[in-house]
Amino acid sequence: MWKSSRSPTSTATSKSATTASSNPTPASCPARGKNNHVYSHAVLGADPQDFHYEPNTKSYLIIGDDNDIRENVVIARSIHKDGKAVIGNGNALMDKVHICHDVKLGNRCVLGINV
Repeated sequence: MWKSSRSPTSTATSKSATTASSNPTPASCPARGKNNHVYSHAVLGADPQDFHYEPNTKSYLIIGDDNDIRENVVIARSIHKDGKAVIGNGNALMDKVHICHDVKLGNRCVLGINV
């Protein structure tokens, strides 16, 4: 499982076999679950785009295993203190997918271009 947090005291570890194409942009801790492929210009753990979000809120993005995260995908963290956005296992997130804060995406989902 991949866990991302803006908290400077948090820790995350990379598991084997995760690959990243050139220029992925982890907005916070650059670690992923196993067998994920993150393509160029993907932003993982971005600050939420919400008027109620307060900067420096400690929140998380958790990404499971075997996900395909294509170019220009943006996945935001939670807006709530200690909250989490969750991406399950075996998902395909196509080009320009934007996953907003606090989303709970299950397993084996396909999100098409520009969703």
